[in-house]
Amino acid sequence: MLIEYEYNKTFWETDGGILLKNIEPVVKIRDAFGEEKASRVMWGILLIYDWDSTFANMEQNDKIKFIEKEYIKVEHGFLLANNDIVSDFIELFNQMQETSERRYIKSWEKKVEDRRVFLDNLNYDANTFAIIDKMLLESEKILAMKEGILKRIEKQGGTELKGGQKLSMLAEGKIKV
Repeated sequence: MLIEYEYNKTFWETDGGILLKNIEPVVKIRDAFGEEKASRVMWGILLIYDWDSTFANMEQNDKIKFIEKEYIKVEHGFLLANNDIVSDFIELFNQMQETSERRYIKSWEKKVEDRRVFLDNLNYDANTFAIIDKMLLESEKILAMKEGILKRIEKQGGTELKGGQKLSMLAEGKIKV
């Protein structure tokens, strides 16, 4: 976890909040919403986008809807409606966490989800049963491969780089939290 969650404090009272308080994307959020609401927005963004968040495994749209309602205390669609204000910080926060391995697993998970949606939208009938059965039988192999990739990432701590790949901004020491 890049920033320690301390819910008994405003975001600005935490070490991460103090450190980030004066960077441009955060100033934009604070200026737009004021200290109190901006604190909730910052906590909400962290809960949505932190790879280690309690909510990390929720489907993205469900997660955003839940966090907007329960933590930011706004109507669903708030973050999307204020994308011009929050997007720079979301992008920065994602860069702070990103490694080559995380980018790879993110792509992998996207393809697995696309596959699931494709299967969900197929009707099981005489024309499709062979394709569907084959895809379902292959699912175990795909999930096992994903599990293996995740174990390698965990074992490496997500920090080893191969082939001259670029370090994340956090790993490079450009951002410290």
